[in-house]
Amino acid sequence: MLVLDIVLIGAVIFIDLYVIAALVNAKNKMRVEHQDNVVDSELPTVSVCISARNEMKVLAQCLESVVASEYPKLEIIVLDDASQDSTSIIIKSFAHAGVRFVGNKPLPRGWIGKNYAVSVLAKEASGKFIVFLDVDTKIKRKTIYNLVAYAKSMNLAMASIVPQRTGILTFGNVFSPLRHFWNIVRLRSDSTQASSNAWLVDRKLLINSFSSDELLSSTLLLEKSLADALSHNRSYRLLMSDPFYGLTYEKQWRSQTETSIRLLYPEFQQSLVRTVGLVLILMLFLSPYIIVWWQPIAVLAILFNFMAAWIYMAAVWPRYKFIGALVIPLTIFQEICLVFVSLYKYQRGTVQWKGRPITVER
Repeated sequence: MLVLDIVLIGAVIFIDLYVIAALVNAKNKMRVEHQDNVVDSELPTVSVCISARNEMKVLAQCLESVVASEYPKLEIIVLDDASQDSTSIIIKSFAHAGVRFVGNKPLPRGWIGKNYAVSVLAKEASGKFIVFLDVDTKIKRKTIYNLVAYAKSMNLAMASIVPQRTGILTFGNVFSPLRHFWNIVRLRSDSTQASSNAWLVDRKLLINSFSSDELLSSTLLLEKSLADALSHNRSYRLLMSDPFYGLTYEKQWRSQTETSIRLLYPEFQQSLVRTVGLVLILMLFLSPYIIVWWQPIAVLAILFNFMAAWIYMAAVWPRYKFIGALVIPLTIFQEICLVFVSLYKYQRGTVQWKGRPITVER
């Protein structure tokens, strides 16, 4: 068994080194120079668009952060996507602050609810750029200003931001799934990645994309599909949030796991082989924690695991990166379970997005 243990530990260390190199490389690519010298008169008009469906618990905090924005040419539009709670009341309560309410529209056949909401909001907006925000995302007063200034300086048509977790200890933060890990670690010159928490896009380009590409109505990875189309001419960029951009999120653990179940299988191209391969790699990461009880060499692999987790957590949860790295074995085990559930639900056709069934084109 000693030889097998050594082979397993060697494989874990090799993969850890690859992950560490990929994380460092991606973080360098996502790091941007701060553009804080743009004159207000040079900034384009911006529409902040939010789609809300049964979000009464977190919507008010999100809107409060957006309303407080210091961007000089801003409109705020919120679509109530057939909510069954008090979401519409909360939206309308912000009318005095300039928030525009858009009521529910029937979902056309062949559309995924989120994609149709994006399409409707794009037509309702009037800004040159649209900033789409998830309701569990919060921004600072200068977030939109800094993001738009950077996009303008780099002549970007689209940009998305990987947010940081809020600096508080909650169950959802400690045991957050590895959703953003996959975006970061797989970012390469030949692999476009996108974050759906917050993304900026040229409004006319988005409207034209929906008109010219019928598949956008039913794609499970809308932001990535758009980014793929723009990456060839370098008019898209994935960014990492930091104190300068000030984009954070706080999401309940259950909501995060539901999102992961919806995205994991599509993220790996709805391929059974790729998904099984992912599970095997994740299980390999856990092997040192089992072997360590009788093979001290496994401690070395555990240290490399911790190092890789530390680098990742330093990007997405800097305040409590030690805790995040410390619980990485439990996070990996959770991810294995989520992959299996995602695969099972897609194979059975039972995946839902906020109560609506999702149909995957075969």
